[in-house]
Amino acid sequence: MNSSPHVLILTQYFPPEAGAAASRMSDYALLLKEAGFKVSVVCERPAYFIRRNVKSKNVEIWNGINVYRSWVIVNKRSTNKDRSFFYLSFMLSGIWRSLWIDKPDVIWVTSPPLTTAVAGRIISRLRRVPYILDVRDLWPDSVIELDAMKNRFFIRILEGLERWVYRGATAISLAVPGFRERIAAKIKSKADFVDLPNGVPDFMLTEASRPVFFQNAIEGKFVVLFSGNMGIAQGLDRIIDAAKLLKSREEIMFVFVGDGVKKTELEKEAVQAGLKNVIFVESQARSEMPSIISAAHVGLVPLKNVDLFTNALPSKMFEYLARKIPLVTNIPGEAAAFIQKYHCGIVLPPDHNAEDLAWVLSDLSTKREKCAAMGKAGYAVIKESFTRKYFVQRLIEKIQ
Repeated sequence: MNSSPHVLILTQYFPPEAGAAASRMSDYALLLKEAGFKVSVVCERPAYFIRRNVKSKNVEIWNGINVYRSWVIVNKRSTNKDRSFFYLSFMLSGIWRSLWIDKPDVIWVTSPPLTTAVAGRIISRLRRVPYILDVRDLWPDSVIELDAMKNRFFIRILEGLERWVYRGATAISLAVPGFRERIAAKIKSKADFVDLPNGVPDFMLTEASRPVFFQNAIEGKFVVLFSGNMGIAQGLDRIIDAAKLLKSREEIMFVFVGDGVKKTELEKEAVQAGLKNVIFVESQARSEMPSIISAAHVGLVPLKNVDLFTNALPSKMFEYLARKIPLVTNIPGEAAAFIQKYHCGIVLPPDHNAEDLAWVLSDLSTKREKCAAMGKAGYAVIKESFTRKYFVQRLIEKIQ
């Protein structure tokens, strides 16, 4: 009989799926296993950021970790209705799947989506074990402030569920320390918080760079990179508009790597504008990302100008800096303070326009030594205190 504490990780996304959530939760699963815990994962069958059919078993051993994959409705998630069916299907199947595995000692459930957090509390009740809620973004606040949801009745239901999952958690791990006040105000009581920012895995710091498969398109260029989810929150139209303004500057190349609901629209706009200084690359395996990021000179970290994002700390910030790539962002609050403290990038006003972005990129393209210096400054602080191996100790203390 295995006497090691058993941690069940409930996450909708997990490798071979791409994206920040799958990468983060797989890293932490391995770190918990290395720390001596028995780790199990309940996740969906591959459906997110997957452009090809991926065969997967309902139960498999992934790097010594039992992974239980549950059914999910696969669709394009292009409408609220599609997204609702996608999230709800995993919530229900995830609950069912979790009832048929060895009883855990604690559940660690990550959100968004909020439906996964709801599943976590229900499983906690049914199996009579505590759960730690990992909050990476505030739902439904983010979709409301982005004007992606307008049905007040539906919003009130989600807000009620949000308070319910917060109150049921034994502890709450936070990607952004600034979430504390918002969550405390919602539940009107004290909660046991632990800061768990979006750090980086060790391989992002140590992996050797090599030429990328689109090397010919960027050879000799000043490469401006955006990698990750191309969604509503990022406000990527402004980057395309900046590319239009820099159309005649052939030495500046914009590279978009990833997928998302806005990608097709952005690609269409770039084609219609005849932008030869923009290339789109589909989501890549994690093993490819260190080299792709290292091929850039600047990493873009944009978000729309809404109050909710004031204290956002996107994971791509740390990934860029781990590869010595400086940042250009418009995020105020903690992100801006971080960049200014460590001199690792440029902070634009939250409501900046395409002309502001184009001017900054044009200026940086003539100051590559400055870019390299800012990248090295950021790398030093990431290596010292922003790795996931560094942060996992905080989570282990809460689990114990």
